[in-house]
Amino acid sequence: MITSESLDKLAPALVQAQADLENPTKNKKNKFFDTNYVTLEGVIEHIRPILAENDLAITMPLYSDGELSIGFQAMLVHKSGQYIQFAPVTFNVQELKKGNLYQSAGMVISYMRRYCLESVFNIAESDSDPDGGPGPKPQNKQNKVNNSQSRANSGVKQDRINWITQIYNSNPAIAGPIIDNFLDLNNYKKDLESLKKLQPNQLKALRNKLENKMKNKGGGS
Repeated sequence: MITSESLDKLAPALVQAQADLENPTKNKKNKFFDTNYVTLEGVIEHIRPILAENDLAITMPLYSDGELSIGFQAMLVHKSGQYIQFAPVTFNVQELKKGNLYQSAGMVISYMRRYCLESVFNIAESDSDPDGGPGPKPQNKQNKVNNSQSRANSGVKQDRINWITQIYNSNPAIAGPIIDNFLDLNNYKKDLESLKKLQPNQLKALRNKLENKMKNKGGGS
């Protein structure tokens, strides 16, 4: 791993991003194994707004050693110019299944990119791979647990919407611009109804912004 000389701006931004992020919602079903998982696209869409809120971005360009190993090399960057460059993640092309080499390589790279993102930002999701690979078939007990977790997440989301709405109603002059800016950044219409379209982690990030603003106001700043 290689880093910029200083991380005094990147490190606290990463800490805040991890605090704002929650585990992503599983958006794909493996019908054969009856398991759910998050696609690479789903992970990227999940983390991108939080990274933008904290002035962070991550790049994952393709990498090759010039011989038989290919993969990617991730770099986390802050708008200040500070960065963390991670070691390359590679695999040997000779280990790929026979068939379309480029398609097989793309599938493996997508798989590794997804787990790299989850590792960097300390989030987790499912027990199956992104390309319909094997995963343990859940038992009835596990299905009940998943359903309970889903209901709990819905309750948490509604609680956060209620809290944000209450803050807006009590002080629209301060809360209104913060909410509008957040919704606009995430490409949603600037009204309270759009709060229902936000993911729980996005609502948590918005709540943190409002709380910080109200604390500063209370402190006379």
